[in-house]
Amino acid sequence: MVMKCNLIGFDIFTGKRYMGVYPVLDDVRTPVQKDYFLADVTVDGFASLVDEVGNCRELIKLPQRPDDFSREIETAFASRHPYKVTVVSAM
Repeated sequence: MVMKCNLIGFDIFTGKRYMGVYPVLDDVRTPVQKDYFLADVTVDGFASLVDEVGNCRELIKLPQRPDDFSREIETAFASRHPYKVTVVSAM
């Protein structure tokens, strides 16, 4: 008997649902998360981020979902308080 895992995931950009069945011993790729501090927000909806070491990551598009989330980030930046964000990437 082969043991299997049922995995369900959602595309973070489109909301599309994906389902898969994998043997227990197989490797499954998972999203990578990294924390940054918000350094700048441009008028055209992009952010500059800085990690704990001081490396800068620029031109990160602000999220459009959920509604008003990008506005919340812009408001936090305007308040000049430190704002920590988590970037999730698929690779």
